[in-house]
Amino acid sequence: MTLAKILALFSACGFLAACGSNDYLAQPRAEMFPGTQQQSLQSASHWQLLAENESNAIARSLGDGGGVITPSIYLGNAASTAGDFQSAYHNMLLSQLIAQNIDVMLSRENALFTLEYDVQVVEHASRNLLPPRPGTFSSFLLAGAAIHDAQYWGDSSLILVPIAVAGDLWSKFNSDTAASTTEVIITTRVLDSQQIVHSSNHVYYFDRDDIAQYKGEGRVFDVVNTRGGQ
Repeated sequence: MTLAKILALFSACGFLAACGSNDYLAQPRAEMFPGTQQQSLQSASHWQLLAENESNAIARSLGDGGGVITPSIYLGNAASTAGDFQSAYHNMLLSQLIAQNIDVMLSRENALFTLEYDVQVVEHASRNLLPPRPGTFSSFLLAGAAIHDAQYWGDSSLILVPIAVAGDLWSKFNSDTAASTTEVIITTRVLDSQQIVHSSNHVYYFDRDDIAQYKGEGRVFDVVNTRGGQ
């Protein structure tokens, strides 16, 4: 029996074994959530986009003050213990709020609303690699069989074809196999003494080597608007 036939037989046996299932268990099976996509923060320009999107949402929540008084906000300095992300995010929010025609005030006296944001870093353990995609092993077994049988081909240079295919398969199946172990949750709320006017939660991945940029304490802002009166 040739190596190609042996590899094909093992592939068929593995496929049949994978098709089998046990419907009688003492406990429920763990079921995975459907596959989803989550954005990854890779540059300061991504931080800028977050600040732009959040300021747009805040402006929509606060309204235009009935066209009588322009909404205004008090924005203090970034906390001394803030990380790089929080310091930059603070300054970017300031610029974006001004771009939304929201007056940024220098004093707190007339504040009606308070804006709070919190940056929470989440670290996952034992999550460095994702399981191989279905078809990975079968594909490489078939590629190996083709490379082995290439010695019997009339044109020996054709062995480059299965080698190139194996390289493409490696690139395909090896992409996105490293699971991100660090995430950041950015929570923003605008509230007054009686209700929460605006609230948002956003979750992103980031590179573990950048974790120091996201460590720090959140900031509290005070917002002024005419809605509801005071």
